[in-house]
Amino acid sequence: MTDLVAKLLAGGAAVVEDSNYGFHDTACMATIISVGGESAISIPLEAGVEYCFVGAGDENATDIDIAIEDRMGNAVTKDTETDSTPVVFVTPTKSMSYTIRLQLYEAKRDSYCGLILLRDGGWDIPQDNLTTAIVNCIESCVEQANAGGEVFFADEEGEWALLGAMMQTDETRTWSSINLQDGEHRIVAGGDTQSEDIDLAVNREASSGRSEEQVASDTDLDGTPAVSFVAESDELYTIEIENYDSKGPTLIITAILEVE
Repeated sequence: MTDLVAKLLAGGAAVVEDSNYGFHDTACMATIISVGGESAISIPLEAGVEYCFVGAGDENATDIDIAIEDRMGNAVTKDTETDSTPVVFVTPTKSMSYTIRLQLYEAKRDSYCGLILLRDGGWDIPQDNLTTAIVNCIESCVEQANAGGEVFFADEEGEWALLGAMMQTDETRTWSSINLQDGEHRIVAGGDTQSEDIDLAVNREASSGRSEEQVASDTDLDGTPAVSFVAESDELYTIEIENYDSKGPTLIITAILEVE
């Protein structure tokens, strides 16, 4: 996963260099995708603003595509070149929620794949900040692996295992409607050089006859929160990340881990 993130950042840097592009609030994501499968995210895009989406895969991925649809499911644009580093540029004509699909069209086997989201006038994140956020998150993953059990990045089809977002101080970001496999999961987060205190909570979403319920939280005064809980595959979960305290806007990367 670390090599994939480095490859993604290199692809994003190539677009950002000598341009007015910067990171979207939803900055990056990655997961394991089965051959022929996909992962998708829906985010609001503004009319008249230029966006760029950059994909990448690990050494097993040979052909990755990106497709963008509007909220009615109509195709807007796509990259279907035969390569593992797709790039799509789009300027929406209407402000609405769009779905970005990352598709593993061809590979030697299931592969780590990722996506970076850029926009005109987006966040300018220094390389040191990017590196620090990645290192802090990965080091937290390693700590979880050392804590016992066999730990893997979550690989539920269609879901993301790594989620990155730019956040202001005291801002909360919610990742909702997450489906997880049965069993123990650990979720960790890490911030960049601006980070001081990050809080993390996991909620089981409301269903018929039952209210939303918090299943785990970490509100300790530190920048690397971690929680553990047992998930049920017939439930949906929400992850809440709060940038409780920082020296400025912060890139926070969250990882979802499975334990066997």
